[in-house]
Amino acid sequence: MKNFKTLTIISFLICLGGCAQVTETVKVIYGSSTRALEEAKSEAITKKYSCQYAECFDSILTLARPKLSHIPFKNDLSEPEVVEDGEEVAVLEISTKSGFFDIFIEDYAKGHIVVMGIAGNVDTTEVGIFLSSSGKNSKNTQIEISSLSSSAKRTLAEIVFEHLNQHFSEK
Repeated sequence: MKNFKTLTIISFLICLGGCAQVTETVKVIYGSSTRALEEAKSEAITKKYSCQYAECFDSILTLARPKLSHIPFKNDLSEPEVVEDGEEVAVLEISTKSGFFDIFIEDYAKGHIVVMGIAGNVDTTEVGIFLSSSGKNSKNTQIEISSLSSSAKRTLAEIVFEHLNQHFSEK
């Protein structure tokens, strides 16, 4: 029993010393790790724009495909029906607007958007869009687009930078 308690305490202390590694391992298993994309930033396609961080971030998000809407319909799918508590209804997923990619991870605080579903590439190819600014009120925002797939990276860079060029001046 004493050995079990000692082993438990030692295991707990080891975990405390390496929580970052444990967290990253969980993210990799879950599929939300951005480590590979961050390491690929050394070969990222980069541009700087005269816009505030929030303006650039929000502008990039407008390029995404909308998340599908869930609209309740009657069984004949002819018109919307008011949903009562406990009532089962058929749900039809619709999308009225197209976009260029699907958002996989969006983290405003950390300054990254991870997208998938870029035309001409495997649907699960991840591309990272990293934003950084020199300060809260800075009008200079750097955009870095990275991926392990050079094709997906180039395609997304063309889409994003063309869009930003229409709204902001390049530095």
